[in-house]
Amino acid sequence: MGAEQVIADIALKRAYEPARPEVDGYRILVDRLWPRGVSKEKAALDEWDKAIAPSPELRTWWGHDPARYADFAERYRAELDENPEVQHLVELVRGAGGVVESDGAVELGVDGAVGADSVESGAVRASGEPAPHARVTLVYGAKDAVFNHAHVLRNYLIETLVPKTHTILNSNGYEIATIPARAGRATDGEARAERAAGVAPETTGGTRQQQSPKVPDLTGLTLRRLTPDDAKQLQWVSARTFEDTFLLTSEPRDNDEFIAEAFTLEEITRQLRDERMLHFALVEDATGEIAAFTKLNLEGAQTEGGGSTLGPSGVDGSTGASAARDAKNSAAHSTAHSPAIPRNSLEIHRLYVTSRFKRRGLGSYLMQLAHDTAREQGCGWLWLGVWQYNFAAQQFYAGWGFERFSEHTFVVGSDPQVDFLLKKRLA
Repeated sequence: MGAEQVIADIALKRAYEPARPEVDGYRILVDRLWPRGVSKEKAALDEWDKAIAPSPELRTWWGHDPARYADFAERYRAELDENPEVQHLVELVRGAGGVVESDGAVELGVDGAVGADSVESGAVRASGEPAPHARVTLVYGAKDAVFNHAHVLRNYLIETLVPKTHTILNSNGYEIATIPARAGRATDGEARAERAAGVAPETTGGTRQQQSPKVPDLTGLTLRRLTPDDAKQLQWVSARTFEDTFLLTSEPRDNDEFIAEAFTLEEITRQLRDERMLHFALVEDATGEIAAFTKLNLEGAQTEGGGSTLGPSGVDGSTGASAARDAKNSAAHSTAHSPAIPRNSLEIHRLYVTSRFKRRGLGSYLMQLAHDTAREQGCGWLWLGVWQYNFAAQQFYAGWGFERFSEHTFVVGSDPQVDFLLKKRLA
């Protein structure tokens, strides 16, 4: 029996949002300047780490311009490489996740983190160091939820702590799948050879026994149709969805450029205004936080066909580049229909459950919502795309009766990826 290190869930939160230590865990302000108008009592910090912030020169050069985000992130990473203060945060985050016995003696959430609600914020070890926390929250003052230095810092810590090996892990160090090494990603043909050799499970069509959906626990949650007023919150959740999968499988520069192009507040707002794109979310009553959400595309706004590219649907946070590729290719949408996609269909573009709300059956709840919505819209088919190496999601969809009918290659930066296309005929 061995042991596996699991890092903390690294969260981000504006200093102007109400502090919830029972949810936030260990709160660290990572700005060089104190947020204007915020009292120490309201901030409820466990620590203020001024030295980890970007240099004044870099911050002035950037000016929080989204168009410069990728360049800023690259320069800030270079500063962090030379900053001795990074080691303190690395040790804090590494220790926060605790040690998990490899035989599964310690039960984890889907993302590998112990429930944040069970951790008392502010506790310290006898040595004076912070006690382990399931969540470490980086507190910042910037207005933009995506284009800020705390976001780059979060990614840098994950990139530093999680090994980039054949085993792909999500941002909390929980294993998603075993795939070819990050350097020298397998080509589409090589991926087919791997499936034939048993390296990855084949997900071709065929009759499968459908699973019984898990009874959802909706305690403290309310289902809502999202509107443009929710754009800021959806902006960050969508970016994190993308990074939960591709942060550790693509080069940092590729990810940063993609985010800078795809996750602007203007683009997220545009999607929320499009009546052909239906966004539903389970929102926590106490905090207003999005616990789980799905994006359903009607014909005319679907990601396959008309020259646009397809992104994978996610389930329980294990993938999610789809919103990014939808945003990146939104101008390419047209009424042209791909012959491979069933007509009279509804696309499940995204289905995601955030880390704190895993293991409550919310993914199954949203999948049933997608079925109900398709029938209400008079659709005869559901379809979606799923990343070729997201085996857990593929099993989830197979349990709902989806069958593979095609695949699609897309590119993140210089890195080719493959989605499997799955469909289901509605009775």
